[in-house]
Amino acid sequence: MNKKINKLLSSFIVFPMITSITTIPANIPSGIVALNSNTEFSIQELFEKSNLEDNLEKSRLEKAAKIDQYLAERDMPLAGFGYDMVLEAEKNNLDWRLVAAIGVRESSGGRHACKKASFNAWGWHSCKSGFSSYEKAIEEISAHLGGNNERTSRYYAGKTTEEIIDTYNPPYIVPKYKSQVLAIMNNIEKQEI
Repeated sequence: MNKKINKLLSSFIVFPMITSITTIPANIPSGIVALNSNTEFSIQELFEKSNLEDNLEKSRLEKAAKIDQYLAERDMPLAGFGYDMVLEAEKNNLDWRLVAAIGVRESSGGRHACKKASFNAWGWHSCKSGFSSYEKAIEEISAHLGGNNERTSRYYAGKTTEEIIDTYNPPYIVPKYKSQVLAIMNNIEKQEI
């Protein structure tokens, strides 16, 4: 008896709700729409959120493709790590091209990486520090440059891209360093994918 009552009640709730929804967006995964009192509102929210996430992911992929294409065209070992660079830049509020450009300037994109420091294509810590992988190097260096490492935050936190570059390699050490890194960043951006 209770099952019949529940079915009857469900039909009063679900049927009007289904008829009020003209279409369910195709990009909402099946099974994600739960039947509850907020279903109509949830579908709209999910649709909007999925569009935002799709656009964000598309932007990430385009940026990563530009980095990877720039590096691959020059036969640089850092090619293929563009997506990691984009994600870490996003996490650390950095320009998405910065870590790639420093890697190009410091070691020709890993071609002349530090010999005694593993996976260090950035000359980080004057080639005294190595990493377990390029992914880990990208993660750690991005955190430092973004001011998100307590050991170096006093040097990098709250700085613009140009100030970060000047801190990384001051103009009194390499006078044209900043203009060289910025030029590489611009060339990465100009990549046609």
